[in-house]
Amino acid sequence: MDRTLDGVRPFWVKLLHLLPPSMSHKLGITVLKDERLLSIIKRFIRIPRDERLVVELMGIRIDNPIGLAAGYDKDGILYPSLSTIGLGFYTIGSVTLKPRRGNRKKLLRRLSKELGLLNSLGIPSKGFQAVKPYLKNARGRSPIMLNIAPTTPEELRSLLEKVEEIEAVRFVEVNISCPNNFKNMEIWEALEAMKKPEKPVFIKLGLDHMRKIDEIANVCERNGLGLTVLNALKVDGKGGVSGLPLYPYTLRAVNEIRKVSEKVPVIAVGGVLTGRQALELIKAGADAIGILTAMVYRGPSVFRNVVEELIHELECQGFEDLKQARGYGLRSEEV
Repeated sequence: MDRTLDGVRPFWVKLLHLLPPSMSHKLGITVLKDERLLSIIKRFIRIPRDERLVVELMGIRIDNPIGLAAGYDKDGILYPSLSTIGLGFYTIGSVTLKPRRGNRKKLLRRLSKELGLLNSLGIPSKGFQAVKPYLKNARGRSPIMLNIAPTTPEELRSLLEKVEEIEAVRFVEVNISCPNNFKNMEIWEALEAMKKPEKPVFIKLGLDHMRKIDEIANVCERNGLGLTVLNALKVDGKGGVSGLPLYPYTLRAVNEIRKVSEKVPVIAVGGVLTGRQALELIKAGADAIGILTAMVYRGPSVFRNVVEELIHELECQGFEDLKQARGYGLRSEEV
């Protein structure tokens, strides 16, 4: 483990980790859902606004590139409160077309030494119709990205049609790479079903998809689609690993995409705990950064911490803003 990450876990988080993961997760949701409680801690977690961090994501202006990744707020119940802290984007989901229980034996386990998380949930979802009211009535500051998990081209087309009706959803993320006990669509089926969608669409890839990244990126560039990399690492028979162990693969994935396409929008998700890592991904060519497992180890203040660290790294490395930093690593290689 990178020794610079030794101190990222606050003392109160270590105390919280004395509880089972599922219990501490429910406790966190209870606190973040309550707008009165959140108003008390908001002064510690609110993200500073800085024009140097403003970016465009598929033509939509966002205040900063740091957002909430899929998996924490599956149904959108936290959006009214948590979206007010200044996230660049806010991902809800995964949402399936019909209600789904997920795996019978659900597993959520911290990998504390590695700063990771092992889960085998199998995408439990109340289904689109149950989530739709939350989306239609959504009032918040952060643009919503809805992560959908179809299992067939027909389900994908149906979900995309339903999402078109919901104004609050600005981006769609298509999960075709769940690493545990879920019937993922084939990448080529998904690409065929998503020609020139109305809303900005990102396809969330897994590590296996990187073998064909040149062909995938080529089709995405032609059809105006973006990519999210990477989903959790599959551990056979156990589920998927997220958090810091995923970071080297995420960085490599961004680099590989940028070698074959400079135009495909890329959201980097997987293992980001610090602003230094975020800037490293942006220099590699990422357009935005999604954070999830880092909340387990740094608490809800992780978004503010990462943004402040990102600003510090920009200044230390001599960049005027993120636009100047984006793709810097690629330009350096050319020189």
